Formats: sequence, C-alpha cells, structure tokens
Amino acid sequence: MKSKRSIFGALKHAIPTYIWMFLFAAAVFILTLINLNPKMVDYLPETSTVEIEDFQKGYLIKTPGCKIPELPLNNTALQHYFEYQYKGAHCNQDRPPLVDSNLTSLHLLDTSFQSYNISDRRSVRCCYKELKRKEPQGKPDKQFEFGETCNYFEESITVKEEFVQVLCYYREKEIYQDLFAFVPKKSNVAPDVNREKLNVLIIGIDAISRINFHRQMPKTVATLKTLGFQEFLGYNKIADNTYPNLIAVLTGDDEQTIEKSCRSTGKYFDNCNLIWKHFKNNSYLTSFAEDSAWMGLFNYQKYGFQKQPTDYVWGFFNRIAEDMIGNSQSMNVIQCIGAREDYKMIVKYVEDFVHQMNHWKLPYLFFSWSSSLSHDFVNKPRIGDQLYSDTFQNMYNKGHFENTVVIVMSDHGIRFGAFRQTYQGRIEERLPFLFVRLPLEFKERYPHAVANLRTNLRRLTTPFDLHETLYDLAHVENLQESGGRYSRSRYGLSLFSKIPSSRTCEDAGITDHWCTCLESQPVGITPEVRYVTIFTINYLNSLLKGYAQCSKLRLKTIRNAQILSHAEKTLKSKEQVKDYLVSFETLPGDGSFEATVRIWGTEKLELIGTVSRLNLYGKQSACITDFHLKLYCYCKDIWS
Repeated sequence: MKSKRSIFGALKHAIPTYIWMFLFAAAVFILTLINLNPKMVDYLPETSTVEIEDFQKGYLIKTPGCKIPELPLNNTALQHYFEYQYKGAHCNQDRPPLVDSNLTSLHLLDTSFQSYNISDRRSVRCCYKELKRKEPQGKPDKQFEFGETCNYFEESITVKEEFVQVLCYYREKEIYQDLFAFVPKKSNVAPDVNREKLNVLIIGIDAISRINFHRQMPKTVATLKTLGFQEFLGYNKIADNTYPNLIAVLTGDDEQTIEKSCRSTGKYFDNCNLIWKHFKNNSYLTSFAEDSAWMGLFNYQKYGFQKQPTDYVWGFFNRIAEDMIGNSQSMNVIQCIGAREDYKMIVKYVEDFVHQMNHWKLPYLFFSWSSSLSHDFVNKPRIGDQLYSDTFQNMYNKGHFENTVVIVMSDHGIRFGAFRQTYQGRIEERLPFLFVRLPLEFKERYPHAVANLRTNLRRLTTPFDLHETLYDLAHVENLQESGGRYSRSRYGLSLFSKIPSSRTCEDAGITDHWCTCLESQPVGITPEVRYVTIFTINYLNSLLKGYAQCSKLRLKTIRNAQILSHAEKTLKSKEQVKDYLVSFETLPGDGSFEATVRIWGTEKLELIGTVSRLNLYGKQSACITDFHLKLYCYCKDIWS
C-alpha cells in the first residue's frame, strides 16, 4: 500500500505546475471572498465538513438510550455570528431618573435637577399614588386603578404599598412620572424560625442555549461553578417556544393537555395545577416575576389570570409600567421602563425580594423570568454578564443561599436568525442551560437524592423532570431515603431519583423533531426529499385553511435535508421508519422553516412535532391572532 506522501508525489508529477498554481489561486480567492463577506458562509450546506468536523470529538451524553454530541464553544467556521458587540439599550440617557428607591422608601435625586432644568429646589413637588391590580372580568389581565390619595414628599418618604406611581411637578407643570415596586410584608405566614422549609429560588433567562450561556456570560458561569452550582449537560427542551417548555416546568403537563383540561372551560389559567399552588398549600409565600411582560408567559395572545396567582406578581407591575412609560423597543422586547433597563429592574427586584424574605424568615418559592436581555439576539446576553455574576456573588455573600435551593435556567436557545440555520445553531436551540445549587443542610439530610442528582447531570433530562423536582421540594419532608419518588406525570422523573441510562427521547416525551440524541446525515435533494417537503407545506396550508386572509404557501427552495438515525432498540415501534429533517423556504414572504417528517414503510407520512419558523415574521401575520398560526400566515393585504 502506498503512503500518502508517495501518492501526493505521483499526483504532483502527473499534473502540470501551472494547473497546481491555478487551483491554489482559486482556493485563495474563494476563501478571501468568504472572509470579506461572512454572510456567504450562510449559504454553505448546513452540514458542510467545515462546520461539523469538530463535532466528532465526543459526546455530552453517551448512554445506551441517548447520545448528544459535544459541540465546540468556539467554532472557527461560525465565529462571524458572534462578532457583533452590544452596548446596551438607550433608555432616555439625556433624562435620567428624577426619583429613585431603596427597599422601603422613595427619594429625590438632586443630581438629576439639571437635566430637568430645575433651578429652584423649592418649586419641585412630588407625590405618589398606589397602583392596584383589578380583577379582569372577561378581559385580559392588565386591569388596574390608582389610589385616590397622592402622598406628597420633599426629600424622601417611606412607602408601605407594593406598587406606586410617582408624579413630579415643577412650578405647577408636570415634568416627570415613574413607577416603583416594593416588597412589603403582606402575609400571615409564620416565620420559619426552625428553618425546616427550604426556599426555592428560580432565576430564568429566556432563549439562551447551554453553550451560548458559556459563550456570552462566562463570568456568570464561572461564578455559578465557584458557588457550587451543578450543570446539567443533557437538558433538552420538549417543544418550540417559551410557553410549552415552561408550562411543562410549572404543571408537569404538555400544552395540549393544558388546553384540553384546565383551560377548556374558560380563558384564564386559574384552574391549572401550577406548581406554586403546592408550595402555597404547604405554607410558603409565592412570587412570580417577568419582564417584557407584554409578551409574558400567560399574557401573550392570552388572558392571564382572574385571581392573582401568587402572593407577589411583579410582572403585572412591569406590564403596566411598559404601557405607561416604556420605550426603546428592540424587535420583540421592550428594553426600558423610562430611564431604566428592564433586565436590571427585574434583577434588582429579585435581590430585594430575597433580602426581605430572609429578613422576615419567611419560606418562599420565587419564579423569575427575564426576556428583555436575551430574547432576540444571540450576542445580546453578554451585556448582562457582569450584573448577573455580581448578583449571584452578592446574594451568596449575604447568606441568602444558606437555606435555599437555587435554580438558574433557560427554556431554549435562539430560535431564529442566521446562526439558528446552521447545524450547531439547530442543536444549541434544543439544549438550554440548567444549573442547580443545593444547600449544605439538604446534602446532609438527603445524601441519596444528591447522589442521584449528580448522576443525572449526564443523563437526558427535560422540563417535565424539573417539574417533578420542584414538587419534591414543595414536599421535601416526603423525600424517600433512596432519593426521589415515583413520578406523578406521564414523562417526568424527579432529578432526585436516578434517571435510567436507557432513557430515550421517546421515553422522556421529546419528539424526534426536538431530540438531540439522534444522529443526522446530510442527503441530497432527492425526489423523496421534495415529496416530504411538499407534504409539510400542504400541512401548513391545511392549518391556515379557515383563514381566508392568509396566503396559500408554495415552495421557494429546499435549503437542505438530513436523515435522522435512531440508536439501536431506542424506537419502540417495530415498523420500519425513516425520519427526514428538511429545511426550506416558502412564498410569498420568504418564510424559512424546518420540519421533521416520518415515513412509515413506503407510503404513510407523519409530521413529528411542530414546524419550526427559522426567521422572523414581523408584521407579515398581523391579520391573525392565533399565536401558533402567526408563525405560518402571510397576510394577503400586507402591502395594501
């Protein structure tokens, strides 16, 4: 057998020198073009050798039931997607806040007087009114009213209310309004003097994959690891966007079950068996906070709650504040409330809430969710890295983690854009980050549960599992000596019980479309691939059939296709199946989509999971209100 060197030598003598020079020059020219115009890389085949050659090094998860590839943190072929630097939002920088707050009071900021042309301090008059939630009666949950009394102050004033509106006047003319949130003591729950109950603090950041969390927020990751947080490497989302993935965390059910059960008789979520009800029944205080709340978990194209769902609901305040004084919207998120950035406000509220609960020794469940920092841009989370790192370190230094289980998590990676349309972008989108920190007393009391959790760091896990874990924490006194208990839900397994190494996506309630355990191989645009793609477009048109305002979609181009391979004995069906993952574009509107279609035998086709939208639809679907179908509808009269 000839060596590589001898073969190369033979080729060198067989091909004239001028041809070698031409080939070399052509290669240099092509590479130069790509470097000059990084967007050209977008049009390389999704599974090109350039991109996936680094992925053969190993696996994050390698069990009999699941193999998840280990993706590189820094892939040179994809580096151009991460070069843009964000500098933060422009939140009325020329008009800074005139009033600020601490834990218990409001106070004027003399340093801001010049920005409001205030020359006579005695002519400034400020007051605050209480902002109160009103129960909606057949309307969306954003009804409110103000108190009748406006409480005037000169320098500062103590506030006992939860939410307030501040109005400031200069020489009888209104010059400033703002809204503030406080954490007053407003419950009859007795202090947990014996510290028997464990607090549960969940801090969520929307749309950040595990790898992008490391890439964009390295200081925060380093702080979490230093403080003893454990990272789950196989946390796989179960559906497309925030709503179904967090519904699984909060209820243990999928979206379809929720719609058929607790929401089948009304518009509101009051009858749903949300996890905070279990904590409330066990004498916990409960809190739910979210920013950019106009598109909140229970509010986007939905009606929210009739009764207030938790003891504290900061998202209600955020939504009213955004409507009244919000500004600087970027794509989907409102970045600012007046002169303050949204993500900084929710982080401050987390710190304030935790401080007050610990001060009063009240056991709590706090679920916080921030979208304004990270929802739309893959590189934007880096502007919050220092703040989150400092916040976790400060709360730890103050002893706030001593009796608290802390969960830091996301719901999915970035769902649209050029990076999402790469192979690595697709895998990252399905693998959000999940970190958990257990206090020392929990480790001492439940060593088997802790051992199981550590084993599960390298097992396939899901939002259903996180729900079962939260249920265990709501009833921590019932934890079995061996760890977690039998699951109450169809798919979930508590992270305190040992998850079987044989577990597959099918076992875990993850359809093949979202499963990262399946190996994929690129295939050409064959007649079968075209057949599968047309089948998918026909399916989308069938969804839109009752909406005359939506255009009928037709195929523009097929970007690429892959065959998804099941590991041996991981698919329960004994029939012969073939799964295609196809990426394509449609007209009108240049919609970019991705779908998984299964071929049973040689004839039957079935869509697996949902059809993913890979680019933004903006106002293209303004003529329709169904938040599922907005992904697919292109309004006929959009340009009229």
